[in-house]
Amino acid sequence: MSKGFVLPFIGTLLGMLVSCGKAEEKPIEGFSQEIIAIRVSDTIPLTNPDAKVWQEAPAVLIELKPQNMIPPIIQDAVIKQLTVRAIYNDDYFGMLLEWEDPTKDDIINVDKFTDQVAIQFPITPENPGSFMMGNKGAPVHIIHWKAIWQRDIEQGYLDIQDLYPNMWVDLYYFKKQPIYSEFTEEGVKMPRVEEFSPEQNDYNPAIKMRNPVSLIERQIPVEEAFAEGFGTFTTQLHQDAFAWGKYEDGRWRVIFVRPMVSPDSRDAPLPAETMVAFAVWDGSANQVGGRKQYTPWIPLKLQ
Repeated sequence: MSKGFVLPFIGTLLGMLVSCGKAEEKPIEGFSQEIIAIRVSDTIPLTNPDAKVWQEAPAVLIELKPQNMIPPIIQDAVIKQLTVRAIYNDDYFGMLLEWEDPTKDDIINVDKFTDQVAIQFPITPENPGSFMMGNKGAPVHIIHWKAIWQRDIEQGYLDIQDLYPNMWVDLYYFKKQPIYSEFTEEGVKMPRVEEFSPEQNDYNPAIKMRNPVSLIERQIPVEEAFAEGFGTFTTQLHQDAFAWGKYEDGRWRVIFVRPMVSPDSRDAPLPAETMVAFAVWDGSANQVGGRKQYTPWIPLKLQ
């Protein structure tokens, strides 16, 4: 059995096991089994979760489960529920996601992780496949927001000297011209990574190759991706979704907006009835990668 076959097979098998186990579970009172998107005539707000148009859609309470099937795992859900509102108009589809989180985590360090949330749609709604990043023949479209990315946009790229203000580097030894740190009246001035030339970024291969995780001139705090099973998460070349978060009073509210119709074949369609799944990470709980809360597929209906 080839490796390319094993991963989708495992994902499908686990999805079947989860589905079999779910039949014995009792529904949790207060949690919804489907999401209804309301058609609106207004423009969908990109950055304002307080806009009145969101109140036109019912607030749907979704149960979050601990990802304890594939390493790295968590045993208990730190974030136990997610509130979802969905609206759409002729051109765009929007979701407002809300969850309780006592800490705002928007910095990444050796021992610090960022708050995150992602939405997943099946690219073939008639055959959604596994909710765990899809499987071969049943791919998924993922839209992923991170608090650290939004911080970079709002406050500027977080460089190494921002995290460690007392660090010292004598020089950056580049091929043509070394860059030295300088003494100024305000203290030691070291070059910031955004000041490096393209030639100097030969020494920063992730930036040089424009790895989506390493962008220093980020314009939007969201990434669109395509997947067909574990280990296949691939950034899309065409990015046309948007997301924006607001943290207030121990609660995250994150808006997602995407086109109703997209020319990108790797963007999921939005028929009258489809599926959607969610994943949420709590940075303070050391959640990153597979350590997260998630949902299986949830029916999504456009009213």
